[in-house]
Amino acid sequence: EESLYLANVLKMNDDEMSELKNLFGLKGTEEEVANWFMENYNLRMVVLTAGADYSTVYTPDEVSTLATPKVDVVDTVGAGDAFSAALVMSLLKGQTLREAHECAVKISAFVCSHKGAWPVYE
Repeated sequence: EESLYLANVLKMNDDEMSELKNLFGLKGTEEEVANWFMENYNLRMVVLTAGADYSTVYTPDEVSTLATPKVDVVDTVGAGDAFSAALVMSLLKGQTLREAHECAVKISAFVCSHKGAWPVYE
């Protein structure tokens, strides 16, 4: 819990959200849980990835939900890290939340379609 007070962003997958809901005794929708974390820990953003289904990025002012692109999955190692890195990089470059989210989804799907966590992106 202490690390949440030091964080600006909380990134989790759907399994981790279920665990955190149980750990903190939370009920409600994903959006309600994300808002609870933002309000109680002064987070700027909560990011939820749900594997092959979708991902959602929550901020106090905006929500972006995108379907996960359908790709031939070869290896999922590194997909979450690639998602996070692309999202942060895009936001730091000044892209909108939606644009950054689209980039994150695209890069993560690319990583899943290649063997290993560090495929060469062209």
